[in-house]
Amino acid sequence: MQLQRLCTLCSVAAVTLLICAHAPAVEPLPDYWIAISVGDAELDAGPQAQPPTPSEAPIATVRPGETIELRAKIVGGRRAYMMWPETYANIGDNTTIEVRGFDRLVYSVQNEAFSGRSEWTVVEELYQWDTAGAGALSPIDQSHERVAWTAPTQPGSYPLTVSGNLRLHLRRQAPGGAREQEEESGQLSRTVVVAVAGGQQAQDASQPKQAPPQSHPVQQGQMTPERAMSHILNRFNALGTGPVAGSAPTHVASAGFWNNLYSVFVDGYDAYACGGWQGTVLDMLDAMRHGSEAERAIFEHYDYGPIQAYYGGHQAVVIYPKGTNWRETGTVLDPWPNQRPETFTMAQWEERFWFGVGPSSVWEGQYPLTGGASYPAAALRIPAEHHAVLRRATREQRRQYLALANEADRQAFIDGLPESAGQSVAVAVQSPVRMIVIDSAGRKLGWQDETSFLYEIPGADVDVFPEGDGTFGMVALLPKGDYHVTVTGSAPGTFTLLRALPDTRQGAALARAEDVPVHAGQSHTLSLSPTTADAPLVSMGGVTALEPVSVDIPKWASQPISAPEAAQTYAANAPTIIVPREGDRVAGRVEVRGTGRPGALIVVSTEVRAEDDDELLRDVPGSRHRIEPDGTFRVWVAAPVLPPNLTEPLYYVLKAHWVTPDETSDTTTVRLYRE
Repeated sequence: MQLQRLCTLCSVAAVTLLICAHAPAVEPLPDYWIAISVGDAELDAGPQAQPPTPSEAPIATVRPGETIELRAKIVGGRRAYMMWPETYANIGDNTTIEVRGFDRLVYSVQNEAFSGRSEWTVVEELYQWDTAGAGALSPIDQSHERVAWTAPTQPGSYPLTVSGNLRLHLRRQAPGGAREQEEESGQLSRTVVVAVAGGQQAQDASQPKQAPPQSHPVQQGQMTPERAMSHILNRFNALGTGPVAGSAPTHVASAGFWNNLYSVFVDGYDAYACGGWQGTVLDMLDAMRHGSEAERAIFEHYDYGPIQAYYGGHQAVVIYPKGTNWRETGTVLDPWPNQRPETFTMAQWEERFWFGVGPSSVWEGQYPLTGGASYPAAALRIPAEHHAVLRRATREQRRQYLALANEADRQAFIDGLPESAGQSVAVAVQSPVRMIVIDSAGRKLGWQDETSFLYEIPGADVDVFPEGDGTFGMVALLPKGDYHVTVTGSAPGTFTLLRALPDTRQGAALARAEDVPVHAGQSHTLSLSPTTADAPLVSMGGVTALEPVSVDIPKWASQPISAPEAAQTYAANAPTIIVPREGDRVAGRVEVRGTGRPGALIVVSTEVRAEDDDELLRDVPGSRHRIEPDGTFRVWVAAPVLPPNLTEPLYYVLKAHWVTPDETSDTTTVRLYRE
């Protein structure tokens, strides 16, 4: 029985008057435990389900690099009572079960002497997954109940551990009044094993072994929608991660939130803003559409295009089955919130970015999603640093830019715009307050009142993020200029405000006012301008100075694919090195990811050289590994340090080429430095 069928069959249990008096159940409640399913396999949550005995047998066997969906669910205990009252509760003739299921149980008891109603609801259910660093994990929903896991390229058995806690609430209404109580499952965990076969066809471990697939790449006629989606997610999960939160207090805000603040005064962060990630994902999909035969076949099944929320304040990419409505069937690829590849259903994405959803205004007419007749040519791409400027340009200026046919003309166009078009200021608050920003032309961004949100300032990035208590924080990344900010209390409490300014000669680049008292309806105002960097918060109760925050810019583990590299096809005469990038600083063990001829042997090695005269100090033998059928590879090589008696500055040259029985490719090199 599928999980959805279980939810349909059981909307959650009701109990009798006897149950209200704690009468003995038909069956004693089982212990809480975590059920796990893979892909479309059933989740064992039936009325007689019991925790499985520990086993080293894999729950699934997959191909190297394949992506599978895993689901965890706490079952048993009170949840079994909610789902299966026939098994775990004495149900009397006067009891009516109104709703029962995984998340809610409503029942009423009605007779001549008594009338009452009770409701159990799930108020918190969160999961954490630990892969011990193996493969790539991407949450599918906010609770991390569902995740996508991309297997490592090395065969073997990989343990995956999931832990979680379930909290439930009971409200019982009786003639004598209401009664409430809570119950928790306590912290639970379970470890399962997924096997990665050495080039064998993926299959469920419970199924008979199948014949291995043919060694040549998947042909167009063999590409199914399921395989197409798996290929897309494999490439998407390989994009790497962006910066994560550094020294500033993170509270509940995402890594993407902090990147927007850091981008005000640190070059190089454009690629990690939402528009930069959007361009990276579009470049990846464009490269696949012009890539190998197998990858081109994917787009017989799927279309894709850029979308936005907050009327342009947030940007992402959607993929959707060909011939369908992306608003109904789309899967959103959005690495920005947590600076790692994550996928969302349209419903999940619209719940998170909850108004102003539509086609991206920056890419108007460039993709079928936005009304164009066809995809753009491979050369029509927008660099991340251009994207931030174009979002602040007029609609006519964007059209002029997109009409230009070469990179030099586009760069000249961007250079011809005012310098301020590429600079930003930023301000952020956390609840319980509402913020509205007004520019010098009187245009507004933010909460007009408790229910109305305005987006009138062109080119502003905005995120209105949930804070877990029904309120929202807000961060606004604005074109460089002068703004008036008003923060109004929505409830009694304290709030934190941060602001970031570029090129300031007075005050701090990043500053905050923390734990500022506020009551409902009370307003604080702030002048947000590079020329008034020391401006305080002002209210009827006085002024609050903003304190400097040290700008300790965080490092990140890996880099997203750059557009020129991603645009190369696997038919090139040399491999492409995607990670690391030219000039990166590396530790002693370096992860190398890239593309090359499918089935060929990739050979990667490291030269250690002196910085002053390029003398070769050491040649380190590297790794040899078979390139995957989809043209990707992932290996590890060494970046050793010199003996103590040698102290001159050094650098590394990472070298890669591929080999077949008949051919050796040209060598690709990347210059690196030690951390």
